[in-house]
Amino acid sequence: MLEAARRNQAAGIRRLSLVTSGRAVSAKDITRFCQMICRLSHETDLYLCASMGLIGKEEMQMLADAGVKRYHCNMETSSDYFPSLCSTHTPEDKKATIRAAKEVGLDVCSGGIIGMGESMEQRIRFAFELAELGVDSVPLNILNPIPGTPLADIPLIAEEDIIRTGAVFRFILPHQTIRFAGGRLRLSRQAMLRMLRGGAVLGRAWRSARRTSDGCAVPRHGSADVADDKPAGRVDSQRCASGAPAGRSGVENPCRTYLRVRYSLGDRANVRRKRRLKLETSLKPHSRAISEIFFSL
Repeated sequence: MLEAARRNQAAGIRRLSLVTSGRAVSAKDITRFCQMICRLSHETDLYLCASMGLIGKEEMQMLADAGVKRYHCNMETSSDYFPSLCSTHTPEDKKATIRAAKEVGLDVCSGGIIGMGESMEQRIRFAFELAELGVDSVPLNILNPIPGTPLADIPLIAEEDIIRTGAVFRFILPHQTIRFAGGRLRLSRQAMLRMLRGGAVLGRAWRSARRTSDGCAVPRHGSADVADDKPAGRVDSQRCASGAPAGRSGVENPCRTYLRVRYSLGDRANVRRKRRLKLETSLKPHSRAISEIFFSL
């Protein structure tokens, strides 16, 4: 794990997240993970994150003391729609985990998946819930229906609905980082650019891992090199600000296009004015729903 972290850091990656499966990490495992995190914290300059299930304040404090800076716990969808998707735990379980992380001083990454059959009003409620929880980063994923799963027959959400949802989230969560993450690759180039212009950044997909005999986790594909996870023409959020060059395929890097559009607009006040006009246009069909939910809080 340490060697993989060093290689990723040398390749320009700034963050590393340790992710476990299951409802919550066990007491035995979290002690071992904290030892690993402590070593990573002292021997690398990586910003360390963790996603270890529905844990309490005591476990959060252990992670924070070891060097974790951000905790990931997706709310997934609005509280009123969540029970139709999951029965093993509740939205309140997730909210308790998020509050525990905030109480010990950790940043929180929490978002969800759109296109699971929820309405636009439920997406709006979801955004307000995230705002109320005070999360710092919001991954916005798009459902990719998989045959044999309960949501296999859900119709694909339209590109225009995705863009409007992104605009709604940016409007309700003006200070949070909106990470356009899983499912985005099926979108057209124009839709991707519209999301970027609306204030989203490109997130990275989680990489599954397997465990070696010494207890370390390595990418399931058998390579710990970040270069293997950067197909031509695709960029990650951590390299966005640097204006990384176009991929070898000759396709222009979407981040560079976004940066050029953004800064060609002139001063910051002009940027805000143009962004506000775009948001007002995108949100107009849903203004009544936003107002009703806002004034009901």
